Amino acid sequence: MIIGCQNNDGKAQQQLFEALKQYVTSICYRYANSEQDVKDLTVDSFMRVFTKIDNYNLDKFECTEISFKAWIKRVVINNCINYNKKFKHNYQSLDELNDSELQHVNLNAFNNFNYNEIIKCIHLLPKAYKTVFQLYAIDGYSHQEIADILNISTGTSKSNLFKAREHLKKLLDQNTAYE
Repeated sequence: MIIGCQNNDGKAQQQLFEALKQYVTSICYRYANSEQDVKDLTVDSFMRVFTKIDNYNLDKFECTEISFKAWIKRVVINNCINYNKKFKHNYQSLDELNDSELQHVNLNAFNNFNYNEIIKCIHLLPKAYKTVFQLYAIDGYSHQEIADILNISTGTSKSNLFKAREHLKKLLDQNTAYE
C-alpha cells in the first residue's frame, strides 16, 4: 500500500485513507474546535501524507504498522499546528515558571475522570494552553520540541502546560459539581 501511494496509485491511496481515516480523524479532533475543522484537517492531513509519502523511507523506517502510524501521526500533528498558526491563533508569551513550580501540578488528579470528560474539557481550554497540553501530555513531545514547533520559548511551553493543567482541574471540578 505504501509503495502504491509513493507511485501515486489512486487505489492504494483510497485503501490507506479507509484504513487510517479514524486514526487521523482522532488526532485532528484533538486540535480542532469544530466538526467542520476536524473534517477539513482530516482531508488536508491525508493530502499532506500523500505529498510527503516519498519521504517515508521503507529501508530506514521499516514497513511496520507501528512505525508508519508514528510517521503519519507526526505529519498530521504538524499539519494541524500549521493550520492553527495560519488561520486561527497566536501563541502569547506568558510568565515564566521554574521546574519546582511545575512540580505542584499532578496529572494523577485526572485519574478519576473518563477519557470523554477530559477531552471535552481540553476542548474548552484557550488555544495556546490546549495545544501545548496535547503536544506534551498526549503526544509526548518535550518542551524543547514544542518550543521549536510553535516558535515559543521553552519557558512559555512550561507555563502554558502549567496553566492548562490548572484550567483543566477547574473545568473538571465544575463538571463533577453539576452531576
